[in-house]
Amino acid sequence: MNSFQQNSLKKHELILGLSGLFLFIFSTYAWLTIGNVLFVILHLFGMSVFLEALVTVVGIRNIFNDTPKKLKYLLKIFLLGGIVGIVFFDFISVFLFGIWEYDRIFSPSENILVYIFTAFPAWGFYFLIFHQSYQLFHRIIHRKYHFRDRKIQKYSAWIGVSGIALFLIGVTLPKLNIEPFIAATLAAFGGWFILEGFELSRKRPTLLSDIVNGNFRPLVAIVLGAIILGFISEYTNLVAPVQQWNYYGIPFENIAIAGIPVLLLISWSWMYIVFLSLENVTLINKEEFWD
Repeated sequence: MNSFQQNSLKKHELILGLSGLFLFIFSTYAWLTIGNVLFVILHLFGMSVFLEALVTVVGIRNIFNDTPKKLKYLLKIFLLGGIVGIVFFDFISVFLFGIWEYDRIFSPSENILVYIFTAFPAWGFYFLIFHQSYQLFHRIIHRKYHFRDRKIQKYSAWIGVSGIALFLIGVTLPKLNIEPFIAATLAAFGGWFILEGFELSRKRPTLLSDIVNGNFRPLVAIVLGAIILGFISEYTNLVAPVQQWNYYGIPFENIAIAGIPVLLLISWSWMYIVFLSLENVTLINKEEFWD
């Protein structure tokens, strides 16, 4: 890439980043004053645009050779996020465990079409942000590791079976009057282990294999992104005139930051982990995703 192309790219990313930042600030203010769910979606869209500019500026190692391929991939993430958010996360947390519920205006029990047309893009943008923030923090905390080469592929079947067991236990526990938050966490980790087992059986790097081999950079990137995004979303929703979602049965609610339970912030990590693992299974064709 010559200097003219580099300058053009920087200018383009600057415009993109400033546009996303403006939209994020405007929609956040509107969310805090008006409280309409449409401003929540615009808030997420603006954040995603801003993050995408940052991801490019810091020089993320990319799997794309050109912009059309990149946009096509981001669209796939958006669509995957919308589907997984509704089918997996909402099904488990809203319908099965009752951990959270949505404002009645777009509650699935009130109007299923309104729910789909609001929840789908919201989850799509959330998962885009999961992807982008992971890439950003993964790059920022870059450092060289001396990895141990502990092969855990041979345990792929056991990990997958353990995941199935955890998932089934998780979805069964609410019937035994166990805390829904604990049950949902077990189900989420079960889903992660199922995906881990599948990827390990294909002899591909995974988040778990990185952790076992001493590479904690992906996990740290996930936790950083989850806590920051979780705090922004939860605090904005908390102080807005209309709470678009409400939680029930969060353990140790009294241990909180600015009114947000610490365990709730931490729980954003498992949403990151499950989705990024699913992205790795379904969309990534190269092995550099976790490393």
